[in-house]
Amino acid sequence: MKRLLPQEKKKKNAPVNGAYWSLLSAFLLFASILTLSPVNSLMAQSQRKTIKGRVVNEKAEGIAGASVTVKGTATGVTTDAKGDFNLSVTGNAVLVVSFVGYENSEIRVGNNNSITAQLQPLNKELEQVVVIGYGTQRKKDVTGSVVSIKSDVLREVPAPNLIAQLKGRTAGVDIVSNSATPGGSGQIRIRGNRTITNSSGASDALDGPLLVLDGIPFGGSINDIAPEDVASMDILKDASATAIYGARGAGGVILITTKRGKTGKAVLSYDAFHGLTNVLGKYNVMNGTEYAQFKSDAALYNRSNWPTSAGTSSYLLTQAEKDALAAGISTNWQDLVYQQGFTTSHQLGLSGGSESTQYGMSGGYYNETGIIPNQRFERYSLRATIDHRISNRVKIGLNTINTLSYSNTPGGSGVPSGLMRLTPLASPYNTDGTVNLTPAIGSIDAAVISPLTLTTKSGSILANNRRLRTFNSLYGEVQIIEGLKYRLNVGLDFSQSNGNGYNGPLTYTNTATVQSSSNASVNNTEVWSYNIQNLLTYNKVFKQKHRLDLTGLFEVTKEHSQSSGFNVTGVPADYIQNTNFALASGQPTVSAGGFSESGLVSYMGRANYGYDNRYLLTATVRVDGSSNLSPGYQYFTYPAFAVGWNMGNEAFMKSLGFISNLKLRGGWGISGNRNVGAYATLGALSASTYNFGQGAAGQQLAYTVTSLANKSLTWQSTSQWNVGID
Repeated sequence: MKRLLPQEKKKKNAPVNGAYWSLLSAFLLFASILTLSPVNSLMAQSQRKTIKGRVVNEKAEGIAGASVTVKGTATGVTTDAKGDFNLSVTGNAVLVVSFVGYENSEIRVGNNNSITAQLQPLNKELEQVVVIGYGTQRKKDVTGSVVSIKSDVLREVPAPNLIAQLKGRTAGVDIVSNSATPGGSGQIRIRGNRTITNSSGASDALDGPLLVLDGIPFGGSINDIAPEDVASMDILKDASATAIYGARGAGGVILITTKRGKTGKAVLSYDAFHGLTNVLGKYNVMNGTEYAQFKSDAALYNRSNWPTSAGTSSYLLTQAEKDALAAGISTNWQDLVYQQGFTTSHQLGLSGGSESTQYGMSGGYYNETGIIPNQRFERYSLRATIDHRISNRVKIGLNTINTLSYSNTPGGSGVPSGLMRLTPLASPYNTDGTVNLTPAIGSIDAAVISPLTLTTKSGSILANNRRLRTFNSLYGEVQIIEGLKYRLNVGLDFSQSNGNGYNGPLTYTNTATVQSSSNASVNNTEVWSYNIQNLLTYNKVFKQKHRLDLTGLFEVTKEHSQSSGFNVTGVPADYIQNTNFALASGQPTVSAGGFSESGLVSYMGRANYGYDNRYLLTATVRVDGSSNLSPGYQYFTYPAFAVGWNMGNEAFMKSLGFISNLKLRGGWGISGNRNVGAYATLGALSASTYNFGQGAAGQQLAYTVTSLANKSLTWQSTSQWNVGID
């Protein structure tokens, strides 16, 4: 066996020793990294740094005003107009990103220096935001009786106004179409009549609930609002919800939010529909034979009403009716007068905007003809909105709605009842084919002219009304500190109406005693109002469970109304109609006229508190002062309280998978109105001409007291409890 020399041993073992030391060195290095990494990580996480971020929506568009907070702390910021933010945090911080209408998102900072948070829209109905008056609230936090209807639901019913679109949409809201004329607005009652008079106080207001358009009380006709411009409607039904509007909320409140521009590329839209209108059903009236039997029975069983000469009794058939009965004539006047109408609507809109400025504009045309000849309603509308963010804290906006409408309603809504009363024992036409102008000759309705003149003498009948309205609102919003905002709302509402009427000789609409005489009329009405609101709101979430919303308001409103109307008889020719009263043989007489101004000053405070999305509390108090009342009675206070319990969020309800939401709520409040005439507390005088026995020279103008002054007139108010389960 060969013995190795020491030098050879050293050379043989050298590679083994080298590998050993290499492995040992690698192990020690790896151990040191493992040992030092937590230290370095802790040092990095505890070290503060400023990160830049951006919050975007599902379309990757920046979201302005989104909240970015450090989880578990009160540290946070809001995004600017482009959705960007800067925030100083530590590496182990978790950011909670939230925005109204979107799901919250949590992002761990880690080693990132730049973060993009994309929020997704809420799909849960309970997370939707509803308008509650002077602000918004999450649907699941609402304690009063409030119902919200979106535009896509309203558009399911093509109609001239929002009232017609609301039919059958909400519980407790009763709508009656009490007018068959085109453009008729109908009547709305929210939970019935709760006051003696339900008008909201404006001179030409819709009888019933208060309309609030984009936060500003709207005293005009519902026909002045194009349904295509509406984004949503929120209806406040109980006193705990309506008390925030004080004296004007007695009949309920309808909050209308219109469409506005959105960030993104310009979008051009066109919406149109066309439809036909027919009588849903005709009244069941007597035919000629039945009517003759009816009059015969009436004459037999009403002997006490017989006159001295039985032949002139109104219960007996006239000679013309006897002749018609013998000839087998049986006229249903509804078949001759009713016609098919049509409805058409066109709306063209353009909207879009950048991160800082959003715009929207639209123009519309609506035309509706009625089932009565020559009755129609036309509306032209033009609307524009702009919202501009001046800085991260300041935002302004403008909304203008302008409408011009024409309506022509000869005979008004009384034509159907007149057709029912007219005798069927009359031929509508003479033997030569001309219209039988006096079909009821010989009876008590002898002065009634044939309704067929609505068509054959349409140029001799005028019942036209032109209405011009402009409604403008301007707002400015300043974020003072995080959660605290001041908002100024200014609204100006102006309308002017011009009515023109003419009834020529021997026409159905002429009710003069002497049918050979014509009559004409003209009237003008001007109404304007302004509304100034100073709002201070504070919204804060404490420790992830306590949600507090505070609202303070100081509001001033002034309303003005002025009108005049004149009549004249004896217009010499139909083509003149009502254009020149000086040509008429009769003297013009005053048919209407008036003037009124009134003011309202209001203070309001509201607090909404929610704990852990389970327990809710709302407290409201409003004080209104009206110029219509006497000193000492001008102010009234409207308090309201409401509570809610989201039982569905309790731990013991989680096991009940078939219940997704269960909320109990209850409230109490006082509502009322100020529907006392502008000068009712002062009394009134009326002018009359008196003759003191000296002929024409003895006629003197004098005044008599027609109503006594009442200094103690005060507010009308009612209290109401409301309990509900959702």
